[in-house]
Amino acid sequence: MLDNVHSLAAFSPELVLAATVLGVLALDLAAGRLRIGWVAALTVAGVAVAAAATLATARAPHGLFFGLIARDPFADFWKLLFLLTAALVAFVSLRAGDAIDESAAEFYALLLTATIGMMLMAAATDLLT
Repeated sequence: MLDNVHSLAAFSPELVLAATVLGVLALDLAAGRLRIGWVAALTVAGVAVAAAATLATARAPHGLFFGLIARDPFADFWKLLFLLTAALVAFVSLRAGDAIDESAAEFYALLLTATIGMMLMAAATDLLT
């Protein structure tokens, strides 16, 4: 088992998604209302980087954060499935551009935070987590 500081490297997929959420919201705030295509592209890029980070850290130690998060093939399978689903939702939602164009950043931020929650739920080893 690793302590908190050493667990951050193996926790990078979730950190990448959290940085993508902050990036989507900050870019939307700084640039005004962004078109849905730009936000979807940023979201899919963040999901792709998170999937690559999941595959790159597949050989990480099994117990992260003093054993509260599991890094095993079962959790990695579900993480990759959730990331693939998030990318598909991002692509499919482009067809509904008129319906969510004004709030595209909030929609994609919610999609990414839900994906982070699902990834944490798949890797949790304790009900407290």
